[in-house]
Amino acid sequence: MKTYIKQHLVALLALLALAATQAFAADTKTALWTNYSPNGSSFSKTQTIDFNTQSIEAEIDLSNCGTTYSLQNILSIGNDIAEWSTKGKYNLHMYYTASSKQLEIDYLPNGGGREQTLVTLTSTTLNLKLSAEGLSVNGVIQVEASSISPLLALTSVSIGSQQGYNRSYATYKSVNVVTGSSTGTETETTKFVTPIAGNDYYICLASDATKGLGVASQTINARLNVSTLVKETTTQTWTAYTSKSSSYPLLFKSKGSVFAIDMAGTNTTAPLIWTSEFDYNSGLESNANQEWKLVDAGNSTYYLACRPQNSSSDYYLAVSGTGLTKTTLKTNATAFGFLKASASEGGGGTEGGGGSTEETPGDHGSFDVSWISNQSKVSDHKEDAHATFIPYASVEQLKADALHYEQPWQQPDETKAEYINLNGTWKFKYVAGTSSWYSSTPGASEFQAKDYDDSNWDKIRVPLSWEMANYGKPVYTNVGYPFKDNAPNANVGWTTYGVTDHNATGFYRRTITIPESWNDKRVFIHFDGVYSAAVVWVNGKYVGYSQGSNTDAEFDLTGFVTTGDNQLSVRVYRWCDGSYLEGQDMWHLSGIHRDVYLVATPKVFVSDHYITSSLSNDATSGSMSVKLTVDNRNTVSANKTLQVSLLDADGKQIATGTENYSGTAKAEKTVTLSGLSNLHPWSAEDPYLYTVVVSQKDENGAEEMAFATKYGF
Repeated sequence: MKTYIKQHLVALLALLALAATQAFAADTKTALWTNYSPNGSSFSKTQTIDFNTQSIEAEIDLSNCGTTYSLQNILSIGNDIAEWSTKGKYNLHMYYTASSKQLEIDYLPNGGGREQTLVTLTSTTLNLKLSAEGLSVNGVIQVEASSISPLLALTSVSIGSQQGYNRSYATYKSVNVVTGSSTGTETETTKFVTPIAGNDYYICLASDATKGLGVASQTINARLNVSTLVKETTTQTWTAYTSKSSSYPLLFKSKGSVFAIDMAGTNTTAPLIWTSEFDYNSGLESNANQEWKLVDAGNSTYYLACRPQNSSSDYYLAVSGTGLTKTTLKTNATAFGFLKASASEGGGGTEGGGGSTEETPGDHGSFDVSWISNQSKVSDHKEDAHATFIPYASVEQLKADALHYEQPWQQPDETKAEYINLNGTWKFKYVAGTSSWYSSTPGASEFQAKDYDDSNWDKIRVPLSWEMANYGKPVYTNVGYPFKDNAPNANVGWTTYGVTDHNATGFYRRTITIPESWNDKRVFIHFDGVYSAAVVWVNGKYVGYSQGSNTDAEFDLTGFVTTGDNQLSVRVYRWCDGSYLEGQDMWHLSGIHRDVYLVATPKVFVSDHYITSSLSNDATSGSMSVKLTVDNRNTVSANKTLQVSLLDADGKQIATGTENYSGTAKAEKTVTLSGLSNLHPWSAEDPYLYTVVVSQKDENGAEEMAFATKYGF
């Protein structure tokens, strides 16, 4: 017995020693520079790296940069950082201008155009981290990994300052290559979220997640300030509530108190905290000074706007030094990001061996009607464009839907596909526009509310242009527009064409029913085409916005829908600024004019595929490559097997190949089928099509998604 115990004790000690060694090895640093000051000179080092397991992290003091030299090349990372733009090279250049405290981030992919991100810093301390999650600045992801994936695929990079007219005068406190989970002085990478009522948040500067909004004390009229974020403190933790206003739907109370963020009217009094509208006078009164809406500032950050009492315009929060002030100009407002402050949020089940997959209830803020004449705003929360496909739970189910499998333009079988057809009868309300579409729409301002009474509304068939159902008048133009040319506005119709309804609006409502089998899936709604701008709500919550009448629009409804019945509302504007691009020799019609449907996928799934081939001159032999995009937007730990099969027109398998996905980030995996021979080439006279089948399996080898596409060599 003693020998048995001794043997197991020795084994246990060995395991503990191994674990300690592995833990130490998983968090090692290779120091490139420490307390280094280049004083305007070039410097660089080349480092082998694997961004799947390593990151580049830098703590930089910008206080010595001065104002003499603008756009100082603070740091560049890539495979040719001495160059600005060279084909075959991928470089990330960062420049700092002290006079404006602005960091310019330029990504130069493959000699192509510059992809630029501008960040206004709040201090001279700069923490950078380039990892599999992307590039973070002071703890905030500013460049997503998906935007720089070729750079993150490099196995050797140069790091330093060799580009531009002005080199760096900063002090490099530390620049390290970190293997594994980093600890110490490096800023934790954070991802901002959209706040929803009932949860606690830290409200941080969008440019610096280490600075949080707080108050000096939990007393009435205490002024708001911005200081270093200390988590778990009540004075920097804010609970979100649904306010008493549908247009300004959020209220933020200081944690554990009755005091809410208050704009303090339109005078010069600085924003403060005051008794919330739910606690003042037994909650019998509302307070517009405390009712906020989120105005999109990009990268999941927002301006905070309210409409104070007796005001006809919005006021925004703005930071002045370490305090807060107010402004009526969005250009002078400060963007904020929300960090979850409660560990109880999210949680739930796991996928692929670990990580949270539970979705918090959806809330994307609110729609702003000015977007329909904003040339820089063509969508909001819309999915990136991708190759269209219908998902199935397995290859067996895919092939069982024989009609759609052989003729993909046919409607899928809802009993086979992970698909629900939303074509059919919808409730409909038509409202003729006014010469100013900024005016409130009469009688329909709350039409998107979940329990809105639409019993007196008309019914309309979808898909159909509403003019074909006798709402408004179809207009044919050869030269010119059906509306007065006043770009970017498109809101006054030409009466010479018989247009008297100006920019009419169509309101659509219907119930969508989510089956129990979709409970743990990601759910998307897909519009094949809507003229000309569309806004989508589910269960009274704003989902997203789209322009582009003849292109697909897809939105992620996960977190907005629950199993069972849900209420879908769509507002469609006849014209928007995009209508100027659609002014062709044609009939001008309006509404949801193409198919609408729902699809469901696993939470981590193949979201896009791109097929290329390299062939002999007679196109009868060669290879085919299928690039698959794996979407992991919840950043959960997942392991997937991706299989691609090539079948001929008779259904015979010609070739197959697999790739494995493992990780927490979006990734691209390419399956190449080589050595193809005796191919039947496609031509207009002989349009021979093969079938490419993509199958996804979970970590246990169970099939969870499949789709197919036709392909001609």
